[in-house]
Amino acid sequence: MPMHASYTANSTENLATITDSAGASAIAVMPNGIMPGTAVGRAMADLSAATESFIGVVQRNAAQLLPAVLTAAIRTSAASTLGKPFRSLTVAGQNETQAQSAALVRATAVDPATPANAALRQRALDLYSRAQSAAERMSLINNFSYEQLAGLIAAGIQNELPDDRKEMLLHRYQVLRFVETAGIQSDYSLKPTVENPTATGPDVDAAIRAAETATDKFETRKDDLAAIDTALQSTARLVALACKMSIADAYNMLSGQQQ
Repeated sequence: MPMHASYTANSTENLATITDSAGASAIAVMPNGIMPGTAVGRAMADLSAATESFIGVVQRNAAQLLPAVLTAAIRTSAASTLGKPFRSLTVAGQNETQAQSAALVRATAVDPATPANAALRQRALDLYSRAQSAAERMSLINNFSYEQLAGLIAAGIQNELPDDRKEMLLHRYQVLRFVETAGIQSDYSLKPTVENPTATGPDVDAAIRAAETATDKFETRKDDLAAIDTALQSTARLVALACKMSIADAYNMLSGQQQ
């Protein structure tokens, strides 16, 4: 059967599909709405548009050209149509990865101990070390203050935990660190209610909810970075099938590393 190519778009993603004459298929997946207004968002949109154009070329060539010249024509189109946006998304993804890595380092950094907090940090570490069970230790983590958690992290406790509990510790620390270093607690004041009509002072819970929202962006960014990898890898697989070459050779052609 002849080569078949199609492009479909919906609210969440764009899909480019090619099925070769032997029935093998490959699908390139590019999400919609990823990091809008950023270099990554623009590069992803550009690659999606270029892929749609490439699919159109494959459709026309498959209908008009003989098999003997079809592959060469598709290779030429792949390099000229997809190469630049592919490289642009690669660079944008690399820059975002570096920025996220730096942001994560800042978010989980522990400031040096001072005479004002050294004893508090040490007491927290002692309490944690004396805990008799994993449940007791997690209860301490969930109730410790920013400085108490800093004491645990400075001692490397997170490296002793299973991945899920390590993630919980670091996430809680990030939230409390954000509250502490961004000074947002002063932006949230308790409001009088019928239960507490004379309420004054900071609304710690509201400040923590705001910090949760801010730190949740790290998780969203991690998902976005994974989507970039998927888009680039799946595009290379699509081109490899269309051009009858290995995935590595297709990636090298698109990324400008072809020998």
